[in-house]
Amino acid sequence: MSFRELRLRQLLLIAVPLLVIGAVLSYWLLARPYVSTENAYVKADIVHVSPEVGGRVVAVAIKDHAQVAKDDLLVQIDPQPYQLALAKAEAELEQAIVQVETLRATWTE
Repeated sequence: MSFRELRLRQLLLIAVPLLVIGAVLSYWLLARPYVSTENAYVKADIVHVSPEVGGRVVAVAIKDHAQVAKDDLLVQIDPQPYQLALAKAEAELEQAIVQVETLRATWTE
């Protein structure tokens, strides 16, 4: 082998893998932010939704396979237990205020 052939062989053994690695790396960096799908269909027949609070459902505002957006009403939960809990908490607060005022009046005497 001549010096020229040896030099060309070394160049190809180094340059070709570097070019391939560079091409793969650039493709990965440029194509990564973009999501692509074949048909843009989410393959989920049923999506489970869980509320932040539990309760009895009194109305369902959507139908099956309906498209929904953020902040759309899906179901309505019975508000009565929460209204009763709020009224009870407000009554307990009023009772605590009365007790504090009574203790303050007793302490002043």
